[in-house]
Amino acid sequence: ESDSEVLLNIFAHELQIQERHALSPDHIFKAVAGVHSRVRGGYAAVALVLGYGVVAFRDPHG
Repeated sequence: ESDSEVLLNIFAHELQIQERHALSPDHIFKAVAGVHSRVRGGYAAVALVLGYGVVAFRDPHG
C-alpha cells in the first residue's frame, strides 16, 4: 500500500499557501520544507511542477 496521493496532496497544499503572484523555485523549496515539517516516517517523491520541471525529495533522514 502506498501513501503517494496523500504526500502529493500535502505538497500541493504547501504550494498553494505560498505567495500566489508568481511561483518561483524558492516557493517550491519552501513547499518541500513544509512537507518535511508535516510528514513523519520514510518517504521519497518525484513530482512534475508544470512550467518549472521535476522536483524530487525524500525524508530528511534519508
